[in-house]
Amino acid sequence: MANPPRRNWTRPEQIRALELYLRTPFGRIHRGNHEIIKLAKSIGRTPSALSLKMANFAALDPTIHQKGMGNFSKSDGEIWAEFFAAPSSFLSKLPDLEPIYEQTPLPTDRFVHELREGVDVERTVKTRKNQNYFREMLFASYDGKCALTHIAQPELLNASHIKPWATDIEARLDPRNGILLNALHDRAFDRGLITFEDDLSLVVSKHIDLPEISRPFFEGKSLIRPSRFAPDPAFLAFHRDNEFEKFLR
Repeated sequence: MANPPRRNWTRPEQIRALELYLRTPFGRIHRGNHEIIKLAKSIGRTPSALSLKMANFAALDPTIHQKGMGNFSKSDGEIWAEFFAAPSSFLSKLPDLEPIYEQTPLPTDRFVHELREGVDVERTVKTRKNQNYFREMLFASYDGKCALTHIAQPELLNASHIKPWATDIEARLDPRNGILLNALHDRAFDRGLITFEDDLSLVVSKHIDLPEISRPFFEGKSLIRPSRFAPDPAFLAFHRDNEFEKFLR
């Protein structure tokens, strides 16, 4: 029996493949992944074809160490560029995001002030889903571990925005604008008590009062480089210039 004719990937299919790629650890991009099986069925593809398409997106990421097949199409590249040009707008067009980590309580202090009292439920739910999706991307990039301490307990980990949530709408869902940190370092980062150089080394404010027992958690440390979507130097520079030691201004 002759094989059925090869069917070109449509734009909606490519977008769904990219959406799943963004939140799937590289090591789980294979035909046995239940999420890949589920999406493949919904778009009429085989799990093998979908996993290859997802892996090929890796070849478009200049920061990833493990490359895909390398035979991505021109339209793959265009969709990749479209996402990183405006991540929040891009993902807002996908109404059915299903975060893996939605069951994990998320810290709300980062963005609750953005929501006016009495705001409609739809906006609140959308904000929560966006935050959860951002968290998923960082979990995939950092293999579910704190970038400073390697703590892997989800309940202790926060998806830290480098350029704050309220500052840049499009950067809110850019995985290069995030670092997966434990709750202590996340709070210090948010309050401007620590920051990071472009080489990912930790900078600690002289105004932080560290007892001797706590110094090993802050001094001489650097971020582990994620498997993909490393922090963008432009976002790190913004944090150093505008957020670090902001309490002194």
